[in-house]
Amino acid sequence: MRPGRGRSPGRGNGDDRRLDFLIAGVQKGGTTSLYRMLAQHPQIASARKELHYFSDEKRDWSSPNYRPYHRRIRWSESATVAGESTPSYVFWPGAMERIKAYNPDIRLVLSFRDPVERAFSQWCMERERRDDIPGFGEAIRAVSPRRWPRSPAEAGHPTRAFVGRGYYGEQLTHVLGLFPAEHVLLLDFHQMFTELPASLNRVTDLIGVERFGDVPRQLRERARPLAIDAEPPREEDVSLLVDRYASDLAVFERLSGLGVAAWPTARVLAGSLAPADLARALAGTTTFSGARGGDSADRTDRS
Repeated sequence: MRPGRGRSPGRGNGDDRRLDFLIAGVQKGGTTSLYRMLAQHPQIASARKELHYFSDEKRDWSSPNYRPYHRRIRWSESATVAGESTPSYVFWPGAMERIKAYNPDIRLVLSFRDPVERAFSQWCMERERRDDIPGFGEAIRAVSPRRWPRSPAEAGHPTRAFVGRGYYGEQLTHVLGLFPAEHVLLLDFHQMFTELPASLNRVTDLIGVERFGDVPRQLRERARPLAIDAEPPREEDVSLLVDRYASDLAVFERLSGLGVAAWPTARVLAGSLAPADLARALAGTTTFSGARGGDSADRTDRS
C-alpha cells in the first residue's frame, strides 16, 4: 500500500489539500459504478461525480483558484486520500496539462471499452436526454473526426463527440507523455466487472489505501428498458466507425497492454464478426421505435 500523500483535512483546513487521484475516463466505461464503490471506502474522501473542473474552458487557467474545487470534497476523519471522477478529462484537449500543473504526482484511473460500443452507448444516453440529438448514423457523420481533437474548438460540443472520444491510442499517447506509466492504471470495462475484487485491489493499491475487505455494493440505478424514437444502427454505420478506429486501436493495444482481440471492433477487423452482426447486437440492447426498429431488450449497461 502506498501511503496517502499530504495531510488529511480532517485534521486541519483542507482548502489547499490537493487531490490524490482522478478517474479520468472514459465516458461510458464503467466509471460511475467504480467511483460509487470507491466512495464507500473509509480512507477515501470523494465528491459528487463529474465536477468537470479541468475541462472547464470558462476558468482562468493562467492563474487558477483551486479552493472552490477542493471545497467540493467530502472529508471524514478517517480519509487519507481524495479523488473525483470526471471521465471527460482524458478526452478533453488541455485537461491533462491542467491536471499535471495541479498535481504532477496525481494517480489516474482509466477504464476503456470497445470504441464502437462506447460510441453507441453514449449516443443512446444523449438521445434519451435530448430531443435535438440526431439518429445514430447522422450523429456519427455530423462530427466525425479522423483523429483525437487537439483543441476545444476542434472537439466541439462534448455531448456530440461520439466518434472523437474513441481514439484511445492517441489519448493514451498524450497521457503517457505527461505522466509516469506507473501512475496510470488502465482497466478493461468488461474485465473490471467480471474480475471485480482484483480490479478494486489494483485501484486501491494505486491510490495508496487499504484493500477492501469485502467487495462494496455496486450502487447502480435500477435497470430499465431504454426506448428511443429512432432507427437502430446500420451495417454501414458500424463499418464507418470500425474504419475510423482501425489504426488507432492498434496503437492503443500496443501502448496499453490490454488484450482487445475480443472487442467487437477488433473482431470485425479480423474478419471474425460481420459489421451487420455487430449492428444487430448493438440494436438488441435498446428498444427502437423508428421505421427500422427491431427486437427490444432491457438495457443494463453500466455507465
